[in-house]
Amino acid sequence: MNHPHTAPTSHKRKPRKPTHRLLASSTFLAALCLLASLPASTLAQKGYPVGTRRVGFTTLDDVLYIQGGFDTDTSNQFVSLDLSTSWDTSSPAWTILKDGQYTSHLALASISAGVNGGAKGSILSIGGMPASSGPPSFFALYDIDSASWTNTMNNVKLPYPALEGHAAVSDPNTGLIYIVGGFNGTTSNFLYNTLSVYDPKSSKMVSQQAGTAATSLTDVGAVWSTQRNSILTFGGSRAPPAVTNAIGNDIQEYDVSAKSWKTMSTSGDVPPARLDHCMAASDDGSKIVLFGGTQDSNNVFFNSIYILDVKSGKWKQGTSAPTARTRMACTFHSYQFIAWGGSSGGQRSTMLNNVPIVYDLNSDKWVEAYDASNTEKKTN
Repeated sequence: MNHPHTAPTSHKRKPRKPTHRLLASSTFLAALCLLASLPASTLAQKGYPVGTRRVGFTTLDDVLYIQGGFDTDTSNQFVSLDLSTSWDTSSPAWTILKDGQYTSHLALASISAGVNGGAKGSILSIGGMPASSGPPSFFALYDIDSASWTNTMNNVKLPYPALEGHAAVSDPNTGLIYIVGGFNGTTSNFLYNTLSVYDPKSSKMVSQQAGTAATSLTDVGAVWSTQRNSILTFGGSRAPPAVTNAIGNDIQEYDVSAKSWKTMSTSGDVPPARLDHCMAASDDGSKIVLFGGTQDSNNVFFNSIYILDVKSGKWKQGTSAPTARTRMACTFHSYQFIAWGGSSGGQRSTMLNNVPIVYDLNSDKWVEAYDASNTEKKTN
């Protein structure tokens, strides 16, 4: 686990170990519904973010960062959720940060202090759909130490004029940021991203590898695997002009040393194909969680959750969430999976607003509290 992030937070509290109560209490659910129904101005005053979907997100030093997305319009919201302290889902450890660009369908990537990320690291915003105010800068950099955004990055040759629906994965060994999938939706030729690589140390694009039919997708999930020293992806679909359903339910693996793609062998409760889902890797890289998403354009949405044991390649299905969720932010920390935002369907009327949900892998339950001291319980 990385060292805790020490930036100021708007919710200061002593770390506590909450009891993992099953998310079933009608009183508790009513309280969450009330919180979720508050207007954006009231939420901001209380120090809570406004729920959005199609957001950018990444985790760095025990903090989940979330930027942009849609609420009633394209958002420039930028917030963080502290994962180094325990909290109830009705009162998470949010910090409202300096607004970023107005953009959605973007990707965020973390840059550690050790690879030219500044004193406390930085967050790179990549691509995204344009807002009514105009297209975003392809790259925007947030410096955690100075709490400031830089919307222009000199000497960076952009791989595409625009990109959306992609994922971004940071290699902790080299600092390289791999931009996976997505498409250029602002022109008529709909260029697909075959794989672009950005080096924070030199502030340059260093290479671009050919993708395959199974990897040049949009709305794809991707994580870094510390155990395999590779990028693992799942799901996605073809983008316009020929919109398709979710393609394939294999794990596609990019070997960063060999610079080649292959299919990872898996077994067990293999998830069905999906897009607009969320993937996150555990602290030690031994487990990957896949949650939610949609199967096609016919309003088939998922509330199911799957856990992949990376060493054995075996999938196991967990207890489904009470509500389907798609186009969300997520992270995996202290052997718990946390998801936030998104919607339960394909329209803004199904927004799930600003209450995070927490899945405890040990108990296989959705719970009312996040426990920062939680660890995997080994069984014989």
